[in-house]
Amino acid sequence: MFAPQPNAFLLNPANAKFVSREAERIGSTRTMALIALVALAIGLGVLGYQAFNYWRGEQIHASSEQVQGAVSDGYERTSRGNTTYYLTISYDVKGQTYSFEDQVSEETYDNTFIGTRVTVSYLADDPATAALGGRWRDDTERNNGLVIGLIAGGIALIVAAIIAYVDLNNRRLSRHGQFVGGTVESGKITRSKNSYTLTLKYSFTTPDGERVTNKSASAVRNDLKDYGPPPAGTPLTVLVVNKRTFRLM
Repeated sequence: MFAPQPNAFLLNPANAKFVSREAERIGSTRTMALIALVALAIGLGVLGYQAFNYWRGEQIHASSEQVQGAVSDGYERTSRGNTTYYLTISYDVKGQTYSFEDQVSEETYDNTFIGTRVTVSYLADDPATAALGGRWRDDTERNNGLVIGLIAGGIALIVAAIIAYVDLNNRRLSRHGQFVGGTVESGKITRSKNSYTLTLKYSFTTPDGERVTNKSASAVRNDLKDYGPPPAGTPLTVLVVNKRTFRLM
């Protein structure tokens, strides 16, 4: 059985305890599960919030309560080449003045000015909850919000699935993997802002005697910024299940 060389270079120093058998597995299911749950909570929270706003908008437009209001303010905001438009609407219900801000389309924005009279729909049991109604109805904000919610929810599910896959792969490698010796073919360090990433090309031989070459793996190694990558020929340790499932330690 191959015994990892004490002087073998580790791409990821966090694997040191597993290589020395001080740890039973790579990574932590608890940590991975926590990250997945946080991602899901954020994504599904955004989706739920936007879905609720969309449903509430449908409730407003289904209401028979309407009143004439007026545009009291408006502005546009540009970010990364995209411009969004906003109107502030004021209206009175039973002697009480209310107002709300609504994101609208460019067409609606261009066709209004301060003082423009508009139709406002509101909830009978909550006059402060309102939206542009009648011919002035504009669902830009609700539609955009729903799209954002769907994207956020989708990303959350993808992130959770990736984390679950990584954890499953970590378990498989930890339970069924065997250590074999590897060798650095070449290495380089690239900088991105204040982060330094080490990329190694390496080769190894599987426990079945099959030679695997020209494989690549990367890790953030800020500690090597003043030293450079390990030279060609540096010994490595590779955890191998088969020629398709392996991890450079």
